[in-house]
Amino acid sequence: TSTGTGGPNNATCSSSSRAAIARARVQRFRALQEVLGHLRSSWASAADLADGGGGHCTVDEADFDAGLVALAVLVPDSVIQQALHLVDAGDVRRVSSRRGRCFYEVRGARGAHLVLPAGLYCSCPYFARRVLEAGEPCCKHWLAVQLVAAKGGPSASRGLLGAAASSAEALGPGTAAEMGEDEFAAWARQRFVSPTS
Repeated sequence: TSTGTGGPNNATCSSSSRAAIARARVQRFRALQEVLGHLRSSWASAADLADGGGGHCTVDEADFDAGLVALAVLVPDSVIQQALHLVDAGDVRRVSSRRGRCFYEVRGARGAHLVLPAGLYCSCPYFARRVLEAGEPCCKHWLAVQLVAAKGGPSASRGLLGAAASSAEALGPGTAAEMGEDEFAAWARQRFVSPTS
């Protein structure tokens, strides 16, 4: 058995280290999905109460704050703050086809980025560099999309947060657009091949 650099023992160690890193990334992403699911269910419960109570509802401030604390454990604070800013500025746009396929387009400082809502993908350079290569759980654009989706989509009402608005007014609505299938396919193809500025 070789004990020098690059020998069989080194390859096995390197392979098991990569597997451990991959498992840790999957666990962090699952935890992130659970936190977002908790926020989604909190907002859904508040919306259900609003439907039965004259249209005004509030999300329990302590529940919302607990969700933000849980996010802060998994995602850098700067990413959370920038994601909240993107949502508050209305920079999240849902684009869907008439058959229900959808992507989100998030305007950033240097252009618009394409985000897949059901998976983990954003066309921004941070995503390629920090998420795919360095193992960060997400970028600000992806998180902004998840927050908008958790709240009920781009057309969701700002009034949903009620008492928690002081700490989370940033979760306002974005915009939505619906296209025919061919138009949607051309729009998506253009953004996958050459992201917009």
